[in-house]
Amino acid sequence: MIPETRREEILALLEKNTYMSVSDLAKSIFVSEPTIRRDLAYLEKEGSLKRTRGGASYIHPTLARWPFVFRNKTNIAEKLHIGKIAASFINYGDRIFLDSSSTCLCLAKSFPEDIELDVLTFGIPAAQALGTNPKIFLELPGGKFHPQRECVYGKEACDYFSQHHATICFLSGYGLSADGGLTETSREEFVLKKVLHENADQTIVLMDHTKFGHTYYRKVLSFEEIDVLITDRPLPEDIDEMCYKYDVQVLYE
Repeated sequence: MIPETRREEILALLEKNTYMSVSDLAKSIFVSEPTIRRDLAYLEKEGSLKRTRGGASYIHPTLARWPFVFRNKTNIAEKLHIGKIAASFINYGDRIFLDSSSTCLCLAKSFPEDIELDVLTFGIPAAQALGTNPKIFLELPGGKFHPQRECVYGKEACDYFSQHHATICFLSGYGLSADGGLTETSREEFVLKKVLHENADQTIVLMDHTKFGHTYYRKVLSFEEIDVLITDRPLPEDIDEMCYKYDVQVLYE
């Protein structure tokens, strides 16, 4: 069993049972206890569980990640800078997908006001920022509402995006590393972001420098799936090498 699949099973078991011992997890998944301990250490680092003596406890997703209201107050100058660069890629008649990140909200605030666009987003704040622009035909999918992340998610939302096609998809994430690519902590947004990418002609990743070098559990995109990376300063050497290898256009000024 590959590590990613095994860790998904661990999280599913902990989500169902709240707490399980290392011994019980090993028996349930048919692997050794040392393997379980390594997986628990990995999952605790990315914020999905809390290790305790002899086992682990599940951390609910709403507690494992910062609510949007806090993320929207961090690195604002950097995110606005990124948003302004990203807005230069938008042209008349584009069909645009936006995720629910605070960086994409900063992009939404920089949208051109004089050209007609179709925009589909699952982020409530981004929709509110764009909703007063009469030139923009704005759509939100149906689905479940996540109050902490201020977004819509779930199968209904995924199906809705799958029935549409975009010329540009703007995404962010929790981490970007040379070995992990673009990664995410949220199960809900991880699935949606992959659907957005799969149904767009071009994928542009918006990522401020504080997220470089971090790898989280859920891989959204590999470098070969990224067309453009927009950030606020030069990249670390290892990430820069991956962008060069896979012909990712990089912009930071």
